[in-house]
Amino acid sequence: MGAAGAGAQAAIVFGDKYIGLISAVLTFLILVFSEIIPKTIGTVYWRQLSTVTAYFIKYLTFILYPFVLLSEFVTRSFSGKNKSDSISREEFVAMAETDDSENPLFPEESKILKNLFNLEFYKAEDIMTPRTVLFTLPASMQISEFKHKHMDAPHSRIPIYIKNQDNIVGFVLKTDILTALVKNKTDNILEDFKREIKVYPENVSLIDLYNYMEKSKKHIVLIVDEYGGTTGIVTMEDVLETLIGSEIIDEEDKDVDMRAVARSLWQKRARKLGLIKKRGE
Repeated sequence: MGAAGAGAQAAIVFGDKYIGLISAVLTFLILVFSEIIPKTIGTVYWRQLSTVTAYFIKYLTFILYPFVLLSEFVTRSFSGKNKSDSISREEFVAMAETDDSENPLFPEESKILKNLFNLEFYKAEDIMTPRTVLFTLPASMQISEFKHKHMDAPHSRIPIYIKNQDNIVGFVLKTDILTALVKNKTDNILEDFKREIKVYPENVSLIDLYNYMEKSKKHIVLIVDEYGGTTGIVTMEDVLETLIGSEIIDEEDKDVDMRAVARSLWQKRARKLGLIKKRGE
């Protein structure tokens, strides 16, 4: 507005025949004194000016705050209740899937972020350890028998059953068994140390499983089919593997065959979920 007013006043004083020259001179002066010189000074002497400018901006913020509120009110009147400054779920996912050259996140962060947003779409049947390779024990087994046969078992939580694996009634903690051995309770059976195991259908989402495990502090659930038959188990470790996109193998796992089976099963379900690429891709 100032440039337009100055140009109009100059036209009145010097006449319309000089309007072109006046416009060129004003444009040059505005460019030099309003753009180039201030920005150059700010670039060269930014450190010396920063303190003074900070105080100026601090007080200017208070002075202009009523105008900011007025501006926000006018903006909300046209845009409704939608918050334009919020980031949607789709924007988060798009940011995580951006090429490495444009992505502000590290590759590991992008992978975890994508997996996190997909937890509600992954189902228990996608990540469970299937019934065929489950390590389970009869509930009637005595502690003394466990000591002789399964003392080296690498599992910290062991499902127990009555009659067959389709009738899993709970699980026992290996630490409870070790405590019983220390107290010389070798005649007790595993069922004496049974802990309840939550039952879920195959189509339950991983986010629901995680919420239950996190709140209940029970890091194992039983997965059953539509007829109530056991199809597998899911542990907190399985959920975390899906989230971080890599398998977790305990350093105490000494059974090479079972580790190989676990690794093979994880790789199979990871390819199915797209956590790792298939060979040749």
